[in-house]
Amino acid sequence: MKALKITSPLYVGEIAPLILKFYNRVNTGTEYQGITYESLYASFAQIVQFGGNVSELWVVFEENEPVAFGTWRVLGLPHIGKTYCDFMFNSVRNRKAVVELCKEWMEFGKRHRAPLYAFDAINEKVAEHLVSVGKQLGVEFVNTGVTNFIGR
Repeated sequence: MKALKITSPLYVGEIAPLILKFYNRVNTGTEYQGITYESLYASFAQIVQFGGNVSELWVVFEENEPVAFGTWRVLGLPHIGKTYCDFMFNSVRNRKAVVELCKEWMEFGKRHRAPLYAFDAINEKVAEHLVSVGKQLGVEFVNTGVTNFIGR
């Protein structure tokens, strides 16, 4: 497995099936109201084209096939020294893909002198998995107790 930073917005089309797979898996109820497959795709293209050095899209390949992706960014004020992982998806049941993505996210934080790493998880199982990988890489995630709501 190999993780690569995506630097061409034209390449986002190559991972479109992976983006759709992610969207279909997480959009089973109310989790992603206000986010569509198309807006995710556009967001990823925007990250690659305009993110510069403050946001990145990384993809993990297994035998030249994209199997996982992650996006992260430096949070602006009022946050200080914090990066945020917007999305992380692994289409294969292989912990190594998530470890590779998290390593790149941690390196991103180091490059930006941002020792704090934050993420939201779609469910408890995903949260526990990311906490476990973080611990393996020397980052201790703690549950902030913040609960997310959406209304209409």
